[in-house]
Amino acid sequence: MIVFTPTQQHIDAIATLLIHWGEWEMEHGCKLKHRAQKKPHRPVKGPRKKIEASRESSPTESPPIPKPTLTSSTMLTNAEAAAFINVKPGTLDSWRYMQREGQPPYHKLGRLIRYRLGELESWLESNRVES
Repeated sequence: MIVFTPTQQHIDAIATLLIHWGEWEMEHGCKLKHRAQKKPHRPVKGPRKKIEASRESSPTESPPIPKPTLTSSTMLTNAEAAAFINVKPGTLDSWRYMQREGQPPYHKLGRLIRYRLGELESWLESNRVES
């Protein structure tokens, strides 16, 4: 292994280079990228405080958004159906792509894939194994 030990001549050369670099920056009125200083982070002032204050001062809260009622004819997206049967959305994608036997039934509406909640429930029951 070679170890570099700077001599005084090297140190002087680097110092001279840095001095000339500083002179160039002053002459051209700019700083080179490596010497640029990051601006300190300032917290956002203004409207954000007003919004927080108005939220705190409101005497009543908005009514909760009602959850949609799920029926057996409710159509689910790929992600929703995957969450319902506890698999990843990519698993449903690969089952459809490979045309796997015994996959959950789905509907293709143009380019959209939808699963009917009732059909998913019956598919789960049909794949039940008792031990």
